[in-house]
Amino acid sequence: MEGLQAIRWSGFWASSIAIIVVLTGLALLPSFGAGAVPSGPNPPLGVHLSYLDDPSTAVITWYTASASTSRAEWGRSLGPPYEFHTSGTDYSSPGSSFLHRANLTLLTPGARYYYRVGDAAMSSVFGQASFRAAPPKGAADTFTFAAAGDWGNTIQTLTTSNEIAKRNPNLVLPLGDLYYSHTEPGVKGTYDKWQIFAQSAFLQSAAGNHEVDESGSDNTPTGIHCAYSNLPGNERTYAFTWGNTYFVTMDWGGSTTNKS
Repeated sequence: MEGLQAIRWSGFWASSIAIIVVLTGLALLPSFGAGAVPSGPNPPLGVHLSYLDDPSTAVITWYTASASTSRAEWGRSLGPPYEFHTSGTDYSSPGSSFLHRANLTLLTPGARYYYRVGDAAMSSVFGQASFRAAPPKGAADTFTFAAAGDWGNTIQTLTTSNEIAKRNPNLVLPLGDLYYSHTEPGVKGTYDKWQIFAQSAFLQSAAGNHEVDESGSDNTPTGIHCAYSNLPGNERTYAFTWGNTYFVTMDWGGSTTNKS
C-alpha cells in the first residue's frame, strides 16, 4: 500500500449508476449550475469542456436549437469584458443538428479561467462559467475525477450529474453506454444534464458497446457520438496526460472479444 498512500476515494450511488470520485497526486432548458445562465433567443445548450492533451488549450462544444454563429470569450478575471476571444467553428451533426466548437488557447496550465460562449454578437449567451486549466504535464498537483458508466437521458443521470457537480472535479470520465438513444434528441438530453458539471470539468468520455453502428433503438451511431465529443485522436481510442497521470481510453466496438 505504500505507493497508494496519496490516494483517497469515496463513492455514492444514484439508482443503477455507480460513481467513484478519486483524489490523487498522480428541449426544455435544463437546470444550470455553477452560476452559469443561458440567455437570448437561441442560447448555447449542452455546453461541455474537453481536453486534447495540451494544458494550454481547452475545447468547448455546444449545440443550438437553430443555426447560429459562435464565439467564446475567456480570461483570468470575472467578465465581461474578458482578456481573450475567438470565433468558433459551426458544423452539422449526422442528424443535421447545429453544433459549435471553440478552442480556448494561451491558457496558463493549472490556472482558473472564466468564460462565456454564444453567437458572434453575444445576443444569445451561456455564462459565465469557470474551469481550472489542466496542470503542466508531469506536475504532481492534486486533482479529482469522477467516473461512471451506463447513463442515458434519465432522471438518474440528472441526479448523478448534480452529485458530481457538488464535488467539483477537474475531470469526468463517462465510461461507455452513454446515451441509449439511436437519435439525437436523446443524445442532446444527456449533454443537457452533463452540462451541470461539464461546464467546469473536462468531459473525457469512452465509447461503449452502445455507441456503435448497429441496429437497435438503444445504440447511438458512432458518428453522432463523435460529433458531440471533440476528443483527442479518433475520439474513440485515445490517451491523454493530466499532470503526472496517464489515461487511456479503448474502444472495443460491440464486444470485448472484438480484435479489430
